Amino acid sequence: GKTKGSNNMKKRLIIFILAILTIPTVAFAKINVTVDMTPINFDVEPKILNSRTMVPMRAIFDALNADISWDDSTKTVTATKDSLTIKTTIGSKEISINGKTKQIDTAPVIENSRTLVPIRFISESLGCRVSWDDNSKTVSVFSNDLLQVHFIDVEQADSILLTKGDDAILIDGGNRADDETVYSYINNRGVDSLDYVFCTHGHEDHVGGLSYILENVKTDIVISDDNYDSKTFKKF
Repeated sequence: GKTKGSNNMKKRLIIFILAILTIPTVAFAKINVTVDMTPINFDVEPKILNSRTMVPMRAIFDALNADISWDDSTKTVTATKDSLTIKTTIGSKEISINGKTKQIDTAPVIENSRTLVPIRFISESLGCRVSWDDNSKTVSVFSNDLLQVHFIDVEQADSILLTKGDDAILIDGGNRADDETVYSYINNRGVDSLDYVFCTHGHEDHVGGLSYILENVKTDIVISDDNYDSKTFKKF
């Protein structure tokens, strides 16, 4: 009887161990953060909370050249940069910007003695542009001081985006088949309007995607040669 019971116990133990070994593991990709294309190192890793990327506040404020102070009695962080003053409190979904209260959907939290804040809201409140690359799991923050030149991947065609702060210029738009690619690239970088759109010349690999851009992105000024005879150029 003891032998039979012992054998049954061993069988149950083996089944239990095999069940544990066959449980699928979930790999959590590391979240990367860059400010003006410079990688930021954190002593506490950024995390996703309620679909928001939370990062240690001091590291991100330092990278954005903002001065910060901490009130331990109220658990409130105050950040100042130029004429902006931002106040955020642990556990509160209200953030004060120059005295005006705004609602956020994810409150700052404390983890491993570090205060984590929502990077997009904080960065945009300081006048920065924020983008997310899902493939590399990278949050990119761009300050108003940096001129960026983006060569959009439209294969053998041409499309270049220039951004500096809230200013944006698009030079050419690739082929007609590239219109959504160009639009998505612009949109994913937080550009909701273009100051200028340039069409360098009327060949389709330059002008093809521009009609779609003008239909979907607010544009102030369009500059182009106007004597090219093609259906695509006439549509543009």
